[in-house]
Amino acid sequence: MSVQLENGFTKIAHELLEIIPFYKFNGTQFSILIVIIRYTYGFNRKDHELSLTYLTQATGIKRSQIDRELSLLIDKKVVSVTQEATATVSRKLALNKHYDKWTIERRYPLIRGQSPNQSIPELGSEVSPNQSTGGVPYLEYQDIKRSLNIPKDITDTTKPPELVLQDEFCRIHEKGDWTLKPSEYQNMQKITAMDIPLDFIINTMTKIHEHKKSKSEKVTSFNFYLDPIVDAWKAKNGGQANGGYDNNTGTNKTKGDRIPEEWESLIVS
Repeated sequence: MSVQLENGFTKIAHELLEIIPFYKFNGTQFSILIVIIRYTYGFNRKDHELSLTYLTQATGIKRSQIDRELSLLIDKKVVSVTQEATATVSRKLALNKHYDKWTIERRYPLIRGQSPNQSIPELGSEVSPNQSTGGVPYLEYQDIKRSLNIPKDITDTTKPPELVLQDEFCRIHEKGDWTLKPSEYQNMQKITAMDIPLDFIINTMTKIHEHKKSKSEKVTSFNFYLDPIVDAWKAKNGGQANGGYDNNTGTNKTKGDRIPEEWESLIVS
């Protein structure tokens, strides 16, 4: 056995590949999707004739089970029938790349960088280079930066601020974004909607993280940072951040609130 790219590979947009784990596909459904991807994108084509018999052979799963789960994938708009079967030819199937149309249940809210209303580029189409990344497509540029462990430019405006914050949180905590809880992403949206500069939010989070790490303590959730960052901004400016929010009480904070003494010397300059 020789597993090498030279022996064949499947070209698929990262965004589409990365979004699949966010949905609650069972084992049979996932196997069906892998086979469809292999025999469509794997041959640089949008659809292919795939019979129940062929899917059964390709997955080793019973025909009745394949029939049931494939019908569900079609009903949930994950798989498209691009051409109905005839007396001599099997129907053609394709993975629906417009994942915003999928109606199957998600594990977490959709938190990818691209709007759900946007679609994956067609096979063979080019991704427009981003001039701010030196002509390298944005996603590829970020992959290179991650592989070299280079922090992203936190002033980058190509993504919404909550997603920039999400990326920085995951980077410094060595976590995948799929591990975030819905409440963490909601708090990222909340704090970036306040009148607090994004670089201050990220720098404060980083300093607190490094401080906790130096004491062999671990932060497991972004929710931990919400109050200290808001308090730090208020202390820095001698007043209340616009939209200041108390995560514990669910109410706006008052001018009298102060940053805990533990953080004051660390993050207020």
